[in-house]
Formats: sequence, C-alpha cells, structure tokens
Amino acid sequence: IKEIFKKLHVPVLEEPGYEADDLIGIMAKKAERENMDVVILSGDKDLFQLVNEHISMATPKRGGGLEFYDPEKVLENMGVRPDQVPDYKGIAGDSSDNIPGIKGLGPKAATKLLGEYQTLEDIYENIESVGPPKTKEKLVEQEDSARLSKHIATIIVDEEGVESDLSLEHCHLTLPDTEELIEFLKSLQFNSILKRLPIILKPFNGGEIAKVDVGELPQTEANFRIKKNNNKWDNMDKDLKTIDKDSKFKAHLINTKADFTEFLTKLEKAEVFSLDLETTGINTLNCEIVGWAFAFKDDKDIPSYYIPVGHSTAEEKPLQQLEAQAVSEKLKPIIENQSKKVVYQNAKFELKILERYGINGHLNFFDTMLASYVDNPALKHGLKQQSKRVFNTQMTEIEDLIGTGKKQIKISEADLNLVKDYACADAYITFKLYNYYLKKLDNREIKLLEEIEFPIIRVLKDMENQGVSLDTEFLAKLSKDIHTKIEKIQKRVYELAKEEFNIASPKQLGVIMFEKLELPTVGKKKKTGSFSTDMNTLETLLHDYKLDPLDEEFVKLIIDFRIHSKLASTYIDNLPNLVAKEDNRLHSDFNQVVTTTGRLSSSNPNLQNIPIKSEYGRQIRKAFVAKDSSKILLSADYSQIELRVLAHMADEKALIDAFKNDQDIHARTAMEIFGLKEDEVTSDHRRVGKTLNFALIYMQGPFATAKQLDISMSEAKKFIDTYFKVFPKVKPFMDKTLEDARENEFTETLYGRRRYFRNLSSRNKILQKEEERQAFNAGIQGSAADIMKIAMIELDKKLKTYTDANLILQVHDEVIVECDKNNKDEIKELIVTTMANAAKLKVPLKVDIGEGINWLEAH
Repeated sequence: IKEIFKKLHVPVLEEPGYEADDLIGIMAKKAERENMDVVILSGDKDLFQLVNEHISMATPKRGGGLEFYDPEKVLENMGVRPDQVPDYKGIAGDSSDNIPGIKGLGPKAATKLLGEYQTLEDIYENIESVGPPKTKEKLVEQEDSARLSKHIATIIVDEEGVESDLSLEHCHLTLPDTEELIEFLKSLQFNSILKRLPIILKPFNGGEIAKVDVGELPQTEANFRIKKNNNKWDNMDKDLKTIDKDSKFKAHLINTKADFTEFLTKLEKAEVFSLDLETTGINTLNCEIVGWAFAFKDDKDIPSYYIPVGHSTAEEKPLQQLEAQAVSEKLKPIIENQSKKVVYQNAKFELKILERYGINGHLNFFDTMLASYVDNPALKHGLKQQSKRVFNTQMTEIEDLIGTGKKQIKISEADLNLVKDYACADAYITFKLYNYYLKKLDNREIKLLEEIEFPIIRVLKDMENQGVSLDTEFLAKLSKDIHTKIEKIQKRVYELAKEEFNIASPKQLGVIMFEKLELPTVGKKKKTGSFSTDMNTLETLLHDYKLDPLDEEFVKLIIDFRIHSKLASTYIDNLPNLVAKEDNRLHSDFNQVVTTTGRLSSSNPNLQNIPIKSEYGRQIRKAFVAKDSSKILLSADYSQIELRVLAHMADEKALIDAFKNDQDIHARTAMEIFGLKEDEVTSDHRRVGKTLNFALIYMQGPFATAKQLDISMSEAKKFIDTYFKVFPKVKPFMDKTLEDARENEFTETLYGRRRYFRNLSSRNKILQKEEERQAFNAGIQGSAADIMKIAMIELDKKLKTYTDANLILQVHDEVIVECDKNNKDEIKELIVTTMANAAKLKVPLKVDIGEGINWLEAH
C-alpha cells in the first residue's frame, strides 16, 4: 500500500511513537493556524475532540454519503462538547480502543457528570459532592483508570518533537509517472485497478480524465458459461497461472449409443480423468444421478463430456439421453480400475453416490477440495471459489441455472445444453486444478494428502453410511422436561422485569436491561444504536460488576434461558427430524475442510457442540444408543493429547517424565508450582495446575488466568513465571515457534500441515496477540488432529476384519465404535492398542475406553 502511494506521489506521513490520529491532530491544527478550513474524514469518534469552528469532521454514513460534524453536531451526537471528548472517554471508556474508563459508569453517567462538572479534573476536585453514592464510589475506586483513560484518549496536537516533514506544500496532487505506476500495478496483477486507472487519476490531472495506455491485460481462456472476474490473482502463484494455458474448453454432449461407445474408447485410454456427478439433491442416501461429467487430457486440449441419464422429458418433445443403468455398468470397470487416477472435487460425496450405484471407487484418486485445504486451510475450498482464486474465472453458480425460492427448479428440469455446459465446466476446472496443485504443493504436502487426508475420506464415508441409532422416545420425554424448565425461567424473568417481553429479542431485552433495570452498559453501542446483550456481555456483567442480588439473578436467568433454548431447538427437538427413513438411523456429516487446525467437524447435527458439562447436554448423549440388544457402544478417548504433543515438541523433561510414569499431569504441575509432595496436593492445588497447563497451550496471560482462578493479577503472573521456571524448555519453545512463524508466516504440525499467519507483526496489538495465540496452538492442536486421523485410518482397517464392528462417531479426541457384545473385550484391546500406537512420540499416548448401551454410559 505504501509503495502504491509512492508511485501515485501521494505523501505518507509516519512518525515513530505517534499514532495516526496524533498526526491528523497535528496537521489539522497546523492548517488551522495557517488560516485554512479543515475537514477530517474518519469514522474514529476520538477525533471529535479536534472539531471547532475551523475544523469539521466527516464520517461515512450507512448506505453511502457523508455525515458532517460541527461543534453543535458533536454535542448532539455524544452529549458532550468536542473539548470534553477525552474526559468522556476517561469515564465511559471505549472497548474498541482498549480504553477501560470506569467499569459500571457508561455514556449516560459520563454525559451527566460532565454536564455538571465540565472536566474529569473538576469531578475529582469536587468528589465529595458527587452523587449518587454508587457513582462516587466507582469514581474513587477507579481514579487511576479514569485518568489514564483520559490520557490515552487525548490526541496530541503539538508538533514539537516530530521530525517528519509535515509541510502542506508537498500534499498537492500531481499526475505521477504513469508508465512506472502501470508497470508496478501489472507486477501485482491488479487488473481491476489498471482498468479503472484513467478515472482514478482524474483528481491528479486537474479534474480531467487522464490519458493513459495500460496495454493488454491477461484474460483467462474459457468459452463456457462463465463471468469474468477482475479480482487480483494471488501474486504468490503467478508463475503457476499458466497451467494448461494452451488448452481450450470444449463441452461435448454424449446422448447417443454411438457417441457413448466412442467416448468409452477415449476414457479407457486416459490415465487421469476428472469425474463430476450432477444429482437430484445433496442427500447421498437417496439422491439420484442426473448426469455424468468427465474431463481428461487430449493432446493440447482438455475436452469434457456430459452424459445425461436422469433429465425430465416432455411428451411433446422427447429428450434424447442414455439409460442410467446401462451407463453405470459400462463406466464401472473404468472407474474401478486402480491403474487410473480419478480426480474429484469433494470425493466423499461422489464416492458415496457411486457406491449406491454399485461402483466401488478405489484409493488412487485426487481431491481438489482437500488439496486447496492443505494448501491454505483459511481459504474457501468450493470449486467456484477456487476457480475465481486460481484461474481468475468466475463460473456459473447453481442458482443461475436452477433459480432460487419458489421459482427454483430441479437440475433435471433445466435446459439440457445449459446443464451440459455447467457440468462440463465443473469437470474441466477440477482437472485443471489437479494439474495446478501437483505443481503448487511440495512433497510434504502431497504426502499429507496421500497418507492422511485422502485415506480418511473412506473412513468418514463409511461412518456416515453406518450412522447411529437414536432413542426418540427418550428425546420426546426430555423435550417435555426442558420446555417445562424454560417456561419456569421465563416466568421468573417476567417477575423480575415486572412485565412480559420477548426474551429472545436482543432489542427488547436491551430495553429491559439497560433502560428499565438500569444495568451497567458494556462496550460500545451497536450500529442499531442499542447496546449488545450477547453472551459475552452477560458474562462480563456477572464477573466484572457488583450487581444487586435481583439483577444478578436476572442476568443468570437470561443465560440459562439461552442455553436451554439452544439445546432444545438444536438437539432435543431437532434430532428426531434428522433420522433417515431408509434405515431409522442418524447420519451426521463429517467435514474435513471447515476448521483451520486440521480437526474434523460435524454437521446435521454438530456433535462437537453438545455441552458435556451441562446436565441436559449429558442427557442428549444418552439418546445415542446401540442398534439393538446384541450391540454395545465403545468410547475411546485420547487422554490429554495436546499436552503430550507439547511435551514431545518442547522436549520438556519434567513433562515427559510425568507422562512416562502415568502421573496425573495437573497434580504433577501443582506439585512443581507449589513445591508439594504428591499426597499434599489438594483439589484446589490441582485446579491451579490444570488451569496453568491449558492456559499455556492457548497462551493465556495473567489477566485471563486471574479471572479464571479468581485471584489477583500479581498472583496469576507469579504462577505463570513459576511455571516457566519449573518447566524451563517450554518458554524457549514458545518463543522459537513464534519467531519461526513471524519469519515464515506459517506454522507446521508434526506431519507438515501448515496454517498461515499474516498479522504476527501487526501494529494492532489485539490482532497481533490473537494471532500469536493461534500460531502457538496451531502446531500442537493440528498435530493432535493428525494423530487422531491416523488412528482412525488404522482402526478402520482392523475393524473391517470383524463382521459387525464399525466406527460410527468422532468428536474432539474421542471415537465411538459400535460392535457385537460377544467381541467387545477383544475389540476394546484392539482400539486401545491401535490408537496408542498411532504416533511415536517421546511420551506414550494414553487411551481411556468405556462401554455402554448409550454414548453417555460409554463415555
């Protein structure tokens, strides 16, 4: 950005030790002294303090345009004069700028106090006369915070000490060297900016459209139904954009027996081909194939073919297509031929459907969705999104083909030629992406795909097909119970509020909380003008404010109402609706490309979010049951796998020793921290040890640790410092991890899975700290996720030797196996041995296993 400004001859002002708003303040006052009228364009209300008769401020309005502020408008907007803004922030604070202010005193209190006493200093000079007593008490207790907050909020306007040239003379816009600018923009492939450059340079050219010749810009070659997208290409990959640059897209319709026979001959010769299925829906248990799309290399071209088999036909105009079963039978030996590489986008979906049609896909495949995920997990991995990102080509969206809402049609009812182009484009781009990733990914990333991500697809496919049984009668009883509980909570909330309202409405709840009950406001107002009532706000009110008993009860009830309502709607009432009619089992979807850490996630339902600590959460697990009386569920859970990975990666002897001797790691940590013997460790000591162990993994600082343990900041800091002394290799490992992450802009797991970070050196300290936490944890959590996947792959292979033993669920560090009761002891031993040997670390992997007729009992 700075380089572009240099090329445009736009001055960039920087000064060590000064923030942007300080420089704006200095420049504004300097211009005012030179008898200029100044307009500051910003959304930062801190700058309101600069507004006077010569300096105004313009802020962007929602929906477009600008809102201009003079002193009267500032007073109307904030309730204080411009010169009182720092005093206002000293009292009310500003969470967006990390200005604490005085907890418990919000905007209303600030405007009221400053209306009476003018400045923060006046307030403290007359503190004895300040009322009411609670306000005075908060002012006295938090005086240091108030004065510091005002200091932070005060913008510097004195240019003394600023070494940069802040002269206004060099701020005039003049037409830059356009040839140099164009070459620079081309090097970044900022094609959309280049196309608009004559207009962009208009202000630099005295208001006239600049005459510039940007020359030819690159276009992606494709002649199917696409829209050109002008977003910039990923500059890292510009040398890879020429993949198959000479190939031309050709879509062929195969709807006669003669054409199909000729096509089969070509397909049999192809060593690698992509396959995309068009189906009647996305439920793999019952959707039908509408058509088959293939693409493969043919000399320089990549022709693609569409074989319609399930399109609707109208009597007056019969549609020519091939018979579905005949096509499947002819394609089966080619798709099952293990010497051929089959390329999919989302192989799990395609393989599940092929299996229903009697075609067993083999392990010699490539999945472009997973390749995108391994390349960079933070990106979007859909085919259309990859096409836009990699080839600068926006493909036709499915909605463009079949419509939306009431007017939506089935793909089988859409125009055959349009479906042909759409499906062939999918196959074509999938094939091109395969070639792209072969060159883009390094050997370690390819190995990660071939040894972990691709093999786990078959495991997840079989897990989804197996499903799990639900006790729907038990859930019906549980539903009545939880709704009775919700009604009781609701009734008590109305009693405390002294009126009925919609508790689920944030707006109505906000009026009750902050206007009627006058609870302290937390944070800034939302764009709607109201204060947030989210869970974070409710938790903050409980932990950081001294509420009256009835107010505290009200906040707790709102939290309970939300927790119980979510459990009821998401799980207890909804789970029976997800049971498949085909086999009366629940078939959850297990997703590989959702998390950035490598962990699996699930949907329909999301099993990861069932709260095990809540009583109703535990009862929900009770509804997941064995298929019948001859079966049993086995639950196997890795014990403290992330701490074990940390011990291995940091090579920390004390932690390694504790795990090798099968000690309680939290008790061992407490022993080291407090200098105790094993029999002297109490539950309170262990709680400190546990908190510190997990605080370390997530790089939790003294503030959060103090809050969690309900101790002072100084005590928390002392605990953390002691932790690093007794485990001396942990801090250097942490520092080295972050140092490498800053240098490389990514972290790696033990198996080469990367996660990228761009803000580790950001000036935004909040953003920087958050990325540091994520960067340190990524290698640990990602390695644990990789180990779990390896264990599942090996376990699935071994369970296949039994006639009735199947993996059916995976949640966090736990897997659930359903098996015959007669084999349970043998299978339990097999599970523990397989999972414990999934990785060779410096510490043993411990597996806890249980059994039961339902998930709760097994866990």
